[in-house]
Amino acid sequence: MKTLILAVLILVGISPLARAQWGIVFDSHRSLSSAQYERRQIRNRPNNVIDINIYRRRNRYNLLMEFRSEEQANQAVEDPMFNNSSAYVVDIPIWCSLLEDMGEFNKCD
Repeated sequence: MKTLILAVLILVGISPLARAQWGIVFDSHRSLSSAQYERRQIRNRPNNVIDINIYRRRNRYNLLMEFRSEEQANQAVEDPMFNNSSAYVVDIPIWCSLLEDMGEFNKCD
């Protein structure tokens, strides 16, 4: 049954291993430990969030909510949890073009 589901997902163009394409950068920290602490404090997520990950870019540890589509990210950035926030939507492969998985975070620089 799992093989059938996997085959159907691939046929319709959905890779179960595909990374998120779009994200919302909503917080930035100088240290990895403070970014990890902040991520653990998040209780409510907007719908359609794939994951919340840490990306190191320009010597800052950025918290990023990941989505499959630009439309989902743009809808989510309107969520009240981002009120009075400098959150912004990014195309992840462009924003982090040199992505390297470091285990506890993704490295962009």
